[in-house]
Amino acid sequence: MVCSALIAGSSYPIFKRTVAEIPAMPFTLMRFALAAAFMAVALRVSGDRQTIAPADRKRLWLAGILVVPINAGLFIFGIQWTKAAHGALLYALTPAAVLVITSIQSRRLPSPLAWVGAGLAFAGVLVLLLERGLSFEWHALRGDLLILIAVFAWAWYTALGRGLTASYGAVGTAARAVLYGTIAFAPFGLLFWGGFDPRTVSMVAWAGLVYLAWFVAGINFILWYWGVKQLSPAGVAVFANLQPLVAAGMAWWLLHEALAPSFWLSVALVLTGVAVTQRAAQAAVRASS
Repeated sequence: MVCSALIAGSSYPIFKRTVAEIPAMPFTLMRFALAAAFMAVALRVSGDRQTIAPADRKRLWLAGILVVPINAGLFIFGIQWTKAAHGALLYALTPAAVLVITSIQSRRLPSPLAWVGAGLAFAGVLVLLLERGLSFEWHALRGDLLILIAVFAWAWYTALGRGLTASYGAVGTAARAVLYGTIAFAPFGLLFWGGFDPRTVSMVAWAGLVYLAWFVAGINFILWYWGVKQLSPAGVAVFANLQPLVAAGMAWWLLHEALAPSFWLSVALVLTGVAVTQRAAQAAVRASS
């Protein structure tokens, strides 16, 4: 899950840079076409030949629609209309969103310890982003709202993975969700393809597209569902709060930006929140067994 956070944490500035040259709908279509090809190879290499039960096929289609047209589609528009820091902060709500969705599914309230862990991790992200100049502006509100919907779609996708990965594994579940989601998105991507000229796109943007397809929507999606299978949806979701820390660390390493003392407070809060949430998830597993 730390590897997943490293991959995802690097994606925010790459998203901003790439969609500056490639329109949102063609970008998303090409990204997930490349990701679907990657997933097809991953399925073949893994030797997956499982027969999917009809009920599970419907859930896989739902997971695909949630993760590609809704999550990725809305995020790519939202990130153009708001700041990358806003996107990072809203994605820090992922653990809370997962707790809400899993409690609705199970009809049981999450433990207070789980909420404490999610709250600590979110507080750590808020401290970091406030230090880095987070501000709320009305003109960015539409982008924030789209990303918030995308966050809840990602949370639902995460919650769906618990049962599916138990039956089909991380590769089988993530690959089929991406394949189905790409099929569902393709008509919209093609509808808005007109006017896009690939010849105007720089090599830097093409490289960004490939990274966002194969690493973020390929390897990272598999890692995410592997974590869901090994831990729990809530236990995995809290790792999303590591992403802003990764982004800040990369800015220090690559851009030589100074790390304020509040950065270490953020690290302490996020890591404590991760530990508390993991303890709550373990306690829930013991209680149900």
